[in-house]
Amino acid sequence: MASDLNRLEDVLLIVGSQFKLDRDELVSLARTKRLHRPRQMAMYLSHKMAAGTPDQIGAAFSGRDHTVVQMHCRTIANARQQDADLNRVVRDLERAIKRYWALP
Repeated sequence: MASDLNRLEDVLLIVGSQFKLDRDELVSLARTKRLHRPRQMAMYLSHKMAAGTPDQIGAAFSGRDHTVVQMHCRTIANARQQDADLNRVVRDLERAIKRYWALP
């Protein structure tokens, strides 16, 4: 489980860096517009790439419920199909995470 948590932290670091946010802002309970989409992307990538369960991800994001994580993951997955700019940002983040982990 420690490696899952480390990978989740890596995702937070990379997403935060992309949007000029620190980890604490991403996982906070704040509901500001500037945090909303980056937080959704961080949850989505944590699930997709770090293989975190919705419960683990929710716990890392200030104890959010697993259903919130699932909703944000679905939101990003659906938005990627309709918004080319968002899809490009998520793809760039995926590549950055893979490079960070030295994956092919």
